[in-house]
Amino acid sequence: MKLQTVLATSIGALAICGAAHAATDYTLVTAPDTIAEGDYGVATLTGTLRTDGAWGDYSAPDGVSPFEIFNAATLPGERFWYDSKTVTAGDTYRVKLVVANNYPVSAPVIQFSVDGVDTGAAQTLGGPYGTSYTGGVPGPWKTIYFTFNAATSGPVVLALIDTNTDAGGNDFSVASVSAGVPEPAAWALMMVGVFSVGSALRLARRREHAVSV
Repeated sequence: MKLQTVLATSIGALAICGAAHAATDYTLVTAPDTIAEGDYGVATLTGTLRTDGAWGDYSAPDGVSPFEIFNAATLPGERFWYDSKTVTAGDTYRVKLVVANNYPVSAPVIQFSVDGVDTGAAQTLGGPYGTSYTGGVPGPWKTIYFTFNAATSGPVVLALIDTNTDAGGNDFSVASVSAGVPEPAAWALMMVGVFSVGSALRLARRREHAVSV
């Protein structure tokens, strides 16, 4: 049965279907070693779901919180996370995804969409990896961002999809997903960072010019 319940989105807020999403097209599986394509499970260590060690053995970013493990769907368009948000025209919104690639073959390709329309470039999850999972190491946890500017005000459906439909490999874990407008302080900090980089570059050019004269 497909999940329709609205769930918490913060790390560690374990509900009946996991910690990461508001809703999903994937199917929850609770028994170890039975996560087929289009299914997902919840764990603190991947070894609790794959006793053969095929997904390595690692913990959530904070070491203790539950996270979700997806065996990516072979049908196109299956959303591993989606949520309805009310947006304001002209505002820029950001979706933050904490994710890890579980297998060294056929990496997942994550695409963000708004109301079913792909938005921004897809991001491929990489290694590093060993050549096999005999004592292999899964890919590291990564934080990736997607942004969009609201053209109109009102509710929209935000979604994350693995566009790779390969059944071989193509597995990943999700620790958290969050969406919203960056706080004014965050924007100010980013602007300070941009200004600082620009000032440093200008100073470096002046120093270079002084040395070359």
